[in-house]
Amino acid sequence: MKRTYRPHIPKDKAYIRKVERFLPRQKQQEHIPFENLNAVFSLLGITQSPFYYKDFEGFDSALTDTLGTEAFRRIKKAEKYPALKKALTKLWDYLAEEDKPRKSDIIFVFGGSSIPRATTGIKLYQKGLGRKVIFTGSHPSYRKTPHGNVTEADQFAELACESGIPKEDILVENKSINTPENVVFGMRVLSKMNIQPKSIIMVSTPYHLRRCFMTLRANVLPRTKIYRVVAPIAYRRENFYKTEKGWLYVYSEYIKLWGARLMKHF
Repeated sequence: MKRTYRPHIPKDKAYIRKVERFLPRQKQQEHIPFENLNAVFSLLGITQSPFYYKDFEGFDSALTDTLGTEAFRRIKKAEKYPALKKALTKLWDYLAEEDKPRKSDIIFVFGGSSIPRATTGIKLYQKGLGRKVIFTGSHPSYRKTPHGNVTEADQFAELACESGIPKEDILVENKSINTPENVVFGMRVLSKMNIQPKSIIMVSTPYHLRRCFMTLRANVLPRTKIYRVVAPIAYRRENFYKTEKGWLYVYSEYIKLWGARLMKHF
């Protein structure tokens, strides 16, 4: 079943406020290098920072979309310049930083369209790196219902079952429609199974990985060890900026990180 997804920055301020209230406010974790995206814009000759708003009342979705589109237009003209290529790969490297996984209590697969999320989680289980695997996600927030009425998590769980993983080791959270809900609803499923993981291998796409990690880390016990694993996709550090969709996936992640920081989610 093919699912078509797209880079997406939420525009509905009522939805944004709902997401803001969904998680408790947290102390700031690590520094997020928003200056790296500003540096790319500077190299492109764009004087307007994409982080122009200090609260959501000042957020202008049309302006944010226009900035992303204009940046890509200029990237296409200047992508061969070494300084720009270096700045662009820095954007990717921060988002996609991963760890060497070690045997853990649970493999936590974040919701999304890409089948490699599921196959990566399955391979990690088959290597003996996780006792159980949980698949999360219903559908993206910009859709009203799951594609074909089959949730992301259920589709992934079916693949895991077909791959020979015992049903008792497959857990499903199929109600969430965004990253914070992936984490909160997923941890609730584990809690109902009396699973309090001391170690977690988390899986998502490269550009999504940092936000997943920071959201998960803010909502588990402080001593929980988290290993980040990338699910490989067509976009890589050397080519993501060559297509508008690839560029917008990375651009929108920095906008979402900015939003999460304003919400004090991590």
